[in-house]
Amino acid sequence: AMTMGMNFIDKVYFGISLGLQTLDYRREMFYGENYNYTERPSGDVMPYQLDYMNYMQSTEYSGTGVNVKVGVTARPVDWLRVGVAYHSPTFYSVDLFYKAEMWSSTLSAGNNPDGYDVGPKGYMYDRASTGVWEDSGPYSWEFRTPSRLLVGSAVTIARRVIVSADYERSWYQTLHLMSSPIQSLNYGATMDKVFKGSDTVRVGAEGFVLPYLALRAGYIWSGNTLRDEFKDATFTHPLTTSTSSITAGVGLKFSEDFYLDLA
Repeated sequence: AMTMGMNFIDKVYFGISLGLQTLDYRREMFYGENYNYTERPSGDVMPYQLDYMNYMQSTEYSGTGVNVKVGVTARPVDWLRVGVAYHSPTFYSVDLFYKAEMWSSTLSAGNNPDGYDVGPKGYMYDRASTGVWEDSGPYSWEFRTPSRLLVGSAVTIARRVIVSADYERSWYQTLHLMSSPIQSLNYGATMDKVFKGSDTVRVGAEGFVLPYLALRAGYIWSGNTLRDEFKDATFTHPLTTSTSSITAGVGLKFSEDFYLDLA
């Protein structure tokens, strides 16, 4: 990230950043079957007997993204801070590489009535490959993620306790596929129909109960990203409806230069 910040008389703070994202995702899926006959059939009954079959798929995504974040924090009095920030969508360009292979072994247990090319021990081997399917260059996938708006406030009490609250709004319905190798593919209407804006609320407090001991506690709630008519639907990948998290921590301050945090 490349960032810049400004400070006006220690009362108003302004910041902006240009974020450069990198994406590298790789997945290999292997599926295999072995056929272990309790009693191998005779060649007269089954002249060709499958010994094993294996299937391998490899997928790789690589890409870059760019976004902008801008925010303002105001401290009208020493014990109060109020902030607002906007995070733009991240605009991604992603290359996709895919390949698949399948290979098998079959035993010719009979007299090979079809005249296949059989090895000296009676086994036949077969291998098939898709080669590499590549979506890159002008055929890359380009899409944008949701934008976010964040508002927060923190209050300091007696210089010993800090209480803070944050609110975040994410517009998931603005997910957009801008281009793809499949020119007719357009998910814009689908995203707007299935997803909606989601809210996240964070509240927390930290206080020094002793000069060297601080205690912290917090709670986070994130709302449903799916519209009501889709929140109970079954998708190919599980989608979270809402989440809640509780956080806690202890801080030990041994000196001005050495401290320990447990969360």
